[in-house]
Amino acid sequence: MLEMNGFSAWVLVDEIELPEYEIQDFMGKKEVTCWIPSEAGKQFTVAWRDPVGLVETAGYLNVDGTPCGAKHMYSSSQRPGRRVDTVQKSSVSTSSTTERPLSFARLELTDDDLYLNVPASPRLGEIRLDIFEVKIQGETTFAQPGMPPDTQILHERTKKVAEHRVKLGHETHCREKRFVAINKVRHISTFIFSSKRKRSETYDANHIIDLTKEDEDRSEWKRPKLEIKSEAVKVEIKTEVKFETVAEPVTSFQPYREVIDLTSFDLVRLRMKALRVTDIYWFKDIDILNREYIVATIADPVTGTQYLRLDGGYVDKRMTPQNPSASQITLKPADSQNIAFILPSLPQTHRFGIRIRKLMEHSKCSTDSSAPILLNLAIAAWAVHEYAPMYRLWEHKCHWWASFIMRLMQNASFCKPVIQDVSVRQPTWDIQVYDEDTDKWGLLNIQTLQVTVLDDITTKFNTHSLDAMNRINKASTIVQNYEKHQRTVDEETRRADEATQRADEAKQRADEARRLVDEVKKRTEAERRADEAARKAADVERELEKLRVQLAQMTATSPAHE
Repeated sequence: MLEMNGFSAWVLVDEIELPEYEIQDFMGKKEVTCWIPSEAGKQFTVAWRDPVGLVETAGYLNVDGTPCGAKHMYSSSQRPGRRVDTVQKSSVSTSSTTERPLSFARLELTDDDLYLNVPASPRLGEIRLDIFEVKIQGETTFAQPGMPPDTQILHERTKKVAEHRVKLGHETHCREKRFVAINKVRHISTFIFSSKRKRSETYDANHIIDLTKEDEDRSEWKRPKLEIKSEAVKVEIKTEVKFETVAEPVTSFQPYREVIDLTSFDLVRLRMKALRVTDIYWFKDIDILNREYIVATIADPVTGTQYLRLDGGYVDKRMTPQNPSASQITLKPADSQNIAFILPSLPQTHRFGIRIRKLMEHSKCSTDSSAPILLNLAIAAWAVHEYAPMYRLWEHKCHWWASFIMRLMQNASFCKPVIQDVSVRQPTWDIQVYDEDTDKWGLLNIQTLQVTVLDDITTKFNTHSLDAMNRINKASTIVQNYEKHQRTVDEETRRADEATQRADEAKQRADEARRLVDEVKKRTEAERRADEAARKAADVERELEKLRVQLAQMTATSPAHE
């Protein structure tokens, strides 16, 4: 089972989960990949799960590079108590009442040269699931999604990227399906199941050597022993380079479902510590809604003073980080109970059109080492929001939300009130609650529960603050270990490069030695030939001398002619 950002996904064959191998996490791309075994002719199902259901999502299936439709999953708030947290997709719809099942099939190979230049898709043998946060726009009619081709032929000399591909089975009837039009909000995670195993031949074809096999942690590069022998010169060179390659650490550090890039985590951590909260303001918009919210002054050494607004349940739909000073206010229910955005300056009473703001309370934060940072304020807002499962019944009680953030920060000794409206000292603590026994709604006065509620929220705040710091420290340790490992790898790489350079120099010396050997051989051969020629010349000279002696003797014994 693969996991990423709170989601999990797996592939089933005969209702049994396939094992996953060579799992790799790519946090920067929010992607996790693996290799799965496949068998031709077997139908398969892709399943994924979201146990929490914080947002509405959809999973988009893509096989062999072809989009094959999507399936939608509701959030917990949309279907409280009735939500299905696991979705399966085993077919591609061909109409609202028919579908074709997904199955593995063998690649079809041919020796026909007409297919020699037909390239194999790099996505062949790949099952890809992309999870997105989505918003439903409404029901729509059926639209045919993409479908893998029924036949796909490759030349037998084409480099195989996979043994199997995905093929659709025969069309069958199914229960009538409903289809909705959706808009993608953001990418959450991607799961890739591949039936093509990353073999060394594939790496070699791309000039890449795989040094991290599943069954070995140690790799050796060796150059062969080179020996040159002759009667005149003997040269022996041996070069051996050995180093240990450690797999790069994969980290799933996800505090509150935010992914942090470990390569720049130290900068993020230092930046986080630098963002200190200096003042916390509790404002109330005196209008028909009487909205109450928190504005915090953030001291940023890089960009200067910033103002962060925290709202409990509603937000101006025109107010965005790009347009924070919208002059007209139209309120709508927010998708999230905790809304935060940056204001260019502290809100004034005349700001945002006709609204008049009343300062309910102003707390000054500590300036010493106990001064709160932005992370403390974020966890405080989260702790107040997550205090009780029934908080959704209190979403309109912004007074409760804003006041408890102030009390929590004060209770944690982060700040002290310097200005406080008289109404803050005598709040109305009536909330609407639903009584399951009587099946009626009623008012509950929680003013007497203020101390207990604040203690519970403070406990949750302390627990999650400690957990967040532990996660940060753990991530920092991972970064340090990663950097240490990277330095080790760089050092070993440098040593390997130096050893390679020494081996090249030794090879040059060996070549020079060969040249000297050849010269010695040539010189020896020339001397041998010269000696042979001199010997032959001496033999000829001796033969001539003998002939001269014989000639002289013959001349001496011959009678003289008259």
